[in-house]
Amino acid sequence: MNGVKISIKSPMISVCIPTYNRRGLLEETIGSIRKQMFEDYEVIVCDDCSTDDTFEYLQSLNWDKLKVVRNRKNLNIFGSLARLFQLAKGKYIAMQHDHDIYMPNYLAKMLELMEANPTVGFGYCSYHFILNNGAIIKNPDTFEMHMFTKSGLLSGKEFLKILATKVFTPVPAMATIFRREIVERVGNYRPDWYLAADEDLYRRIASISDVAYCPERLFYLRERPAEREQVLGGWKGLYTIYEFREDTTKRYYRGNKVSKSLNLLRLRFLRYGAIGKYSVSLWLKGRKDVLGNALNLDGLPCLPTRRYPMNKFEMFLASILVRLLIETIGLGIRFGRWRKIVKSM
Repeated sequence: MNGVKISIKSPMISVCIPTYNRRGLLEETIGSIRKQMFEDYEVIVCDDCSTDDTFEYLQSLNWDKLKVVRNRKNLNIFGSLARLFQLAKGKYIAMQHDHDIYMPNYLAKMLELMEANPTVGFGYCSYHFILNNGAIIKNPDTFEMHMFTKSGLLSGKEFLKILATKVFTPVPAMATIFRREIVERVGNYRPDWYLAADEDLYRRIASISDVAYCPERLFYLRERPAEREQVLGGWKGLYTIYEFREDTTKRYYRGNKVSKSLNLLRLRFLRYGAIGKYSVSLWLKGRKDVLGNALNLDGLPCLPTRRYPMNKFEMFLASILVRLLIETIGLGIRFGRWRKIVKSM
C-alpha cells in the first residue's frame, strides 16, 4: 500500500490524569472514567515516578482507550500536566486528578457545555465533597454557584477581575475542560507558576476567550490529604498565591490605575494577614520545626516574577513575630489544647 496514507481519527476528548503513589484512589478514579456514557475519548495517565505499584497497575489494565507514560525523573504534578497537555490529541482536553470520582454523564455534559458555547476557552462544573474520613457532603455551597448568571457564562474580562481580586480560585481544577485550539494559541500548560500553574493557564485563556460553568454536580471532589501541605502548602503556597494575584493585577486586570493600585495595596495587607494567621496556627499546633523554616526563602519556589516575597523591613517584622512564637511555643501548645476543649463542649 505504498503512497496510501492511513488517517487515524483523533478522539473528541483527551482525559489527562497525573498521578503519584495513589494506587488505591487512582483505581477508583479510572473506574469512574470507564463508566462514562460518552465514548469518544482517550485517557492519558502520567505516572510521576511512583514508588508503589501504580505503574504496574496501569500497565495491567489492557484498555484500548488508555495510554500510560512514566516520567524519567520526578516532575511534580505541574510538570506532569505540561507533558500530558502536549500528548493530548482531542478537540478538548479534560484535566482530572487521580483521587476524585466522576459521574457517568460527566464527559457528555462537559462536551455539551463547550459545544454550545463556541466563544468559551474552558469550562468547569460543580461537585459533591468527600471528607478524608469518608463522609460525603452533598450539594456544598460554593462561590462559583453565585459567580455566574443563569447563562453560565462569564466574559474573559470579568473572569480576570475575579482572578485578580479573589484570593483563592473559584475553579476546581480537577473538573476543567479546555478547547485545545485555544490552549495551543496561548502557549499550552506551563509549570513555572508552581501552585498557581492552573490559574496561569486560566488567565491566559480568559485573555482571549470566555469561561463557562455547568451548575450540575458531575463529580465527587475528595478532600486533599495532609501531605499536600508539605508539597504545595505552607509558606510556599502563601507566597505563590499572593505573588500570582499581584502579577495578575498588574498584567491582566483591565481596571483603571486607581483600582489596580488599591487592589495591590489590599493584596499586600491580605498577604501579611495570611502569614500571621498561618504562623499562629503553627504556634497552636506546636510546629516549632515549621516555624523555624518560615524565613528560609531558599525553600520558596522560583516564580516568573523573580521577586522575594518581602522586602527587608517586612522580613524584619516577620522575623520578630516568628521568633516570639518560637520562644513561647509551650504556651501556644497549651492554648491550642484549651481551644480544642472549648470547641468540643
